[in-house]
Amino acid sequence: MKKLIVLATLLSASAFAQKIPQGAFSELAKFPGLSAAYVQQLPVTINQILNTNELSYHKNIKVICAPKINVQYINQITQSNDSVVKDFESGFIGIEATLCFTNTKIEKVIALYTNREFQAQSVSTIKESYQNGNLICEKTSAPTIGNSHYCYEQQAFSDPTYILSYAFNVWNDSVQNANAPVYFRDVMATATQVQNNVEFHLQTYVRGPKLNFFQKAFAKGAIASEQQSLYE
Repeated sequence: MKKLIVLATLLSASAFAQKIPQGAFSELAKFPGLSAAYVQQLPVTINQILNTNELSYHKNIKVICAPKINVQYINQITQSNDSVVKDFESGFIGIEATLCFTNTKIEKVIALYTNREFQAQSVSTIKESYQNGNLICEKTSAPTIGNSHYCYEQQAFSDPTYILSYAFNVWNDSVQNANAPVYFRDVMATATQVQNNVEFHLQTYVRGPKLNFFQKAFAKGAIASEQQSLYE
């Protein structure tokens, strides 16, 4: 129970809007037709969804880890009836993965996952990864979808048996230089020490450019494959 209280405290500290970088709101606002009120609320709503999912996941964590990877398009987030909002939210991809690592420590797992060189080597669409001050920036290219160039900011919270890491996209290059902007991306990664093993839990909500049916199918398959390659 004490561990769950500590976890709830960590999550509540990251659930407030002031913990979300301003760049996450400003990039979201670049999508045509979204109201200012919606732009200010959506990142908070998604952050709260991820926190709630993490609390539920951690509450039911098992000694025997069961790996899984799930990638799906999200029909609606806010249940809005506004046509622009419904169109925007239908383009969100949700990713959830549980990965299992034996005879290791949480610090090693998180350090590896957040290492930009490891990400670039494991994910084929990442063509360049570099540090820009306190931001990590990536240039990506995906067949049929296009090129992206974005930067994200990471935050981390921890106790001796648990590490939580957030990453928010805060900048996109111009569409003239990168034609597939990432309007919103919230990544939550946690590592929990379970005896000598580590259970790694990843959640992502991401909204990129408008895609047709075939592009959506390709993107979903590519993301699932890349998540598997990160584990392997």
